[in-house]
Amino acid sequence: MALGAVIGCVCAGFFNESFGRKGTLIFTSLPFITGWALMACSGYLDSLWSLMIGRFLTGYCCGLVSLTAPMYIAETADPEKRGFYGSGYQLSCTFGIVMTYVLGKCGRKMLTIISGLGTGLSLIPLTIFDYLSSVKNSDQFNQSYGWIPILSVTLFIIFFSLGLGPVPWLILGEMLPFRMSSIM
Repeated sequence: MALGAVIGCVCAGFFNESFGRKGTLIFTSLPFITGWALMACSGYLDSLWSLMIGRFLTGYCCGLVSLTAPMYIAETADPEKRGFYGSGYQLSCTFGIVMTYVLGKCGRKMLTIISGLGTGLSLIPLTIFDYLSSVKNSDQFNQSYGWIPILSVTLFIIFFSLGLGPVPWLILGEMLPFRMSSIM
């Protein structure tokens, strides 16, 4: 995975210039899914190669996203809020990792439940805001309540980082035969 991430970071510049930031982020979804599918099926296929290719693909996409996402955030945010949102990306990733270690005593099941509930509940205000902004269709509404989508997405990232993000990585080794888990 680390080798794929290094190559992904190197290739990110080409993809960002050729397809744009948003296009690059959208592009990564298919290789991410393919990589996860290969890793998940490697135990059933009894194939070391599918595991290695899956890890390379997910690492490659992590490299692309880790360079592209902060650039996209910085370029689309308002100039006066750019620093806050740009640093918020890394802060959310770091906060999620720290919280996972601190709350690790609760167990993976509890972290996943909390994470699932938190991510679901954090999207409710975003949905309501989206509906009301389309109904009201006024700049006054968007200026007054434009903080709601930002708060919702930030809470979503934090809750995702608590369980739904890291727990699959933790249980991946349990899904694979013992002889394959040593290369993880």
